[in-house]
Amino acid sequence: MQAAVDLCPYLAIERHRRRGLSEVTAAPGFTDMEKSDPVILAVTWAYEVAAIGEPPALMFLPAAWMSATRFDYANGRLVEIGPEPLR
Repeated sequence: MQAAVDLCPYLAIERHRRRGLSEVTAAPGFTDMEKSDPVILAVTWAYEVAAIGEPPALMFLPAAWMSATRFDYANGRLVEIGPEPLR
């Protein structure tokens, strides 16, 4: 998660926007999604992969969470808040 926050401005900075639908480097199926708030880092031991949409994009379907940590934006930057209760 720390590497993602360090390397991904969209994730790290609250008001950073995703790439537009017309940008060739944008990931199929992920350009029109709203930013998640809060951000939850969930750990799982298994997942399945499925193709969705047109053109097809891979979706990772996680098993039940083993643990989870909550992150929120403070002063425009993503910061760790602490453990998130498991559902």
